[in-house]
Amino acid sequence: MEDTEIRPILFLGSDAVLRDQCVAHLAAAGLPAKTFETIADLAASLQSAPGAVLVLDTGVLPRRQGIAQLIEYLGSRAGGAAPAFVCLAQTDSIGQRLDAMRAGAAAFFPKPVSPEDLVAGLAELSGGAKAMPSRVLVVDDKPIEAAVTAEILQRAGVETRQLEAPLSLIDAAQAFRPDLVLMDIEMADAGGLELTRILREHEGLFAVPIVLMGAADTEEVRSAVLRAGADDFLVKPPLPARLIEVVEYRARRIHELRSKLARSADRDGVTGLCTRHRLLQHIERSLNDPASPRSGRAVLFIRIDAPDRLVGALGSGGPDALLMHVANLIKTRLGPADLAARVGDFGFAIFAERGDDAALDLAAESICRSVSEHVVDVAGDQVLATVSIGVACLRPSADDAVTLIARAEKACKQAMEGGGNRVETYQSGVDQEPVDQRVDEIHTAIEDGLRSDGFQLLYQPILALRDQPGAQYDTLLQLMSSSGNGMQASELLPVAEQRGLMRKIDCWAMERALDTLKRQRGSGLDVRVFVDQAMSTIQAKSWVLWMRDQLLKRHLIESPPILQLSLSDVLEHLAVANARFELMHRLGVQLCISDFDDRAAGLRLLETQPVSMIKLALEMVQPENKARLARISQQVHDLKCQIIATGIEDPDTIGRVMDCGVDFIQGDFIQPPRDSLQFDFSDANRP
Repeated sequence: MEDTEIRPILFLGSDAVLRDQCVAHLAAAGLPAKTFETIADLAASLQSAPGAVLVLDTGVLPRRQGIAQLIEYLGSRAGGAAPAFVCLAQTDSIGQRLDAMRAGAAAFFPKPVSPEDLVAGLAELSGGAKAMPSRVLVVDDKPIEAAVTAEILQRAGVETRQLEAPLSLIDAAQAFRPDLVLMDIEMADAGGLELTRILREHEGLFAVPIVLMGAADTEEVRSAVLRAGADDFLVKPPLPARLIEVVEYRARRIHELRSKLARSADRDGVTGLCTRHRLLQHIERSLNDPASPRSGRAVLFIRIDAPDRLVGALGSGGPDALLMHVANLIKTRLGPADLAARVGDFGFAIFAERGDDAALDLAAESICRSVSEHVVDVAGDQVLATVSIGVACLRPSADDAVTLIARAEKACKQAMEGGGNRVETYQSGVDQEPVDQRVDEIHTAIEDGLRSDGFQLLYQPILALRDQPGAQYDTLLQLMSSSGNGMQASELLPVAEQRGLMRKIDCWAMERALDTLKRQRGSGLDVRVFVDQAMSTIQAKSWVLWMRDQLLKRHLIESPPILQLSLSDVLEHLAVANARFELMHRLGVQLCISDFDDRAAGLRLLETQPVSMIKLALEMVQPENKARLARISQQVHDLKCQIIATGIEDPDTIGRVMDCGVDFIQGDFIQPPRDSLQFDFSDANRP
């Protein structure tokens, strides 16, 4: 029965990230795999890999081809025998599970795949893991019959123990720890049905499979067997093949169940990640292992930014959906030696291993970026989550796992206080107090500025690259400090958001911009002004009415400002956007989405919302991103939106963005921000 030869593993999948991650985990378990991107390449190699185990990512299936059709085709190419395979499915639907089962899949893994489960399943299929022999306790007060039954099982590789005194069943089972109890129904001191009921009530033995045997094969007997709680019934004397088949099936099922229970005991029930306790044990073992390297390993502490707001936007299923969404993205970024855990209500921690400390920072940045680029969708309610990440490397050395996690959590707190959606690394000897003190100082300065009118709006022209009438200005916020220096929005706004002052700042800026717009219109000038607002401000139900009243009061209902909102902020609050954008459109307020890049979520937003213009993220106008800029410009224009490029600092950049189809430009090369609207848009000698 034993086959010690390891069967080759063939991985078919077009998802390079998933493929490489799974192959790395398999290699770490001593199970090398050969990868294929196309069905044709795999089919050509099957004859040279007899007995191979196939890992099938269903993402490669042609549109009208099912799993069964593919396996049948591969079997014909392999000489008639369909390969054993496990299925990596795109969804966890019952339909996909049925397709996989009917095609003969040995295992089904919905994405994102748990590396531990995949390796465990493939190790058994490929022969890389030697299975322990099943243990069967044969209970029969007739010694000869018990010996015959035990002999049949032993020849099949099953470990057995015979028990002729049925009243000693509990003691014998606790000592032997069987995978299955095979028991006669009719015995002198106690019958099999009675003993089955006793086992089912025993705290430590209630889950052990029980197969009863008896000479009478009637419907009445089989019904009594099921009522007693036994799993199966065999007519005595059983045929050897049938006996082995039943025992192997029941023993295999209990092995699988125990394996899953063992793994789930150390896993969080919502995310599938391990528990904090298991992570602490893992880190402690690593810290105490003198052979473990000290560089290239760290704890990454991850916290979801503003989880209460996100959960509120997602409805009743929000908490679990948000946690599973972020956990699944984390799983796709884990290396073969990494262990991830859920920590607290909305936190995670990873003990990560990379080549060096710099690679650990890159891994953290990758997780942070991945979360910010994927929308959480619960029954049509959509938000964009972000995370803050703290990294604590093993150097300086930590005395224990708790200290190492605490360092990472401290760095994570610093990332959150810096505005979130970022990574911070723990620095030995660096006190957190100066950071907290600076936040308090900015908070105080904001409140003082609001009371004493210390804020100032600056204006920067937005220049059309093609003939378009009228003048356009962007508004830029700054706060004059007591020393006379200006504090910019990039420093002010994260603190304002954190301390609940964002709406006050936004309303101040909007009122001042509207006053300026009123003066310009009173002079007969056709001027458009862009004003930034935060989604946390406009989500208040009263804001739309407030905005309408401000426009009516200044007689600007026919010529309102252009409302400017950050793409990431909008994607975080899609439910609010759906409710507010249409109301803004009815008021005649045009919408501009700033910090726009080539994320698919941004284009989907333009398809569904009344957005007139987008303002490109600074990275999109860099020389190395010209191809990206040209592509996104075409896509945005196809959606009837105009494009503004910011950060224009030289003539070369103007030429590059013109080539890519940009409509407007803005930057210090055109004119630095000023406290008044002073730019000659009629000048023919434009830069």
